[in-house]
Amino acid sequence: MKTIVSAIDFSDVSEKVLAQSQELAAATGAKLYVVHVVEQLAAFYDIYGYTVPDIEGFEAHARERAETSLKEKASVVNLPADKMETVVLEGPIQETLLNFMDTQQADLLVVGSHGHGLVARVLLGSTAQRILNKCEVPVLVVPA
Repeated sequence: MKTIVSAIDFSDVSEKVLAQSQELAAATGAKLYVVHVVEQLAAFYDIYGYTVPDIEGFEAHARERAETSLKEKASVVNLPADKMETVVLEGPIQETLLNFMDTQQADLLVVGSHGHGLVARVLLGSTAQRILNKCEVPVLVVPA
């Protein structure tokens, strides 16, 4: 195993995802990418006919906050600097994350599951479930 991608969303389960990812990377010598995907709001608002003043400024601010928060969260990971990298991506979560996995030729994806239950999964869908269905490498789902 050479490359592990740890996808976090800054929720409570993110700490568990990072702990599992660190453990696996340390045990295998793999490089760990700690990733967060910022969804672009412009596409969402265009679909529904809404406009937001200065949406580009808003998205830039969201990206900056995500970069700062990601580095802060990942600071607890105890790996050599050349074995870990934080990356903020922009776009639809599933496609963006899977494209990043392909680009990095990742061997494993670690994600969290919030455990919302069957009703929420059926009505709303689950990001982890959608990623599981499309990912071509093993996925470790860390429960909340």
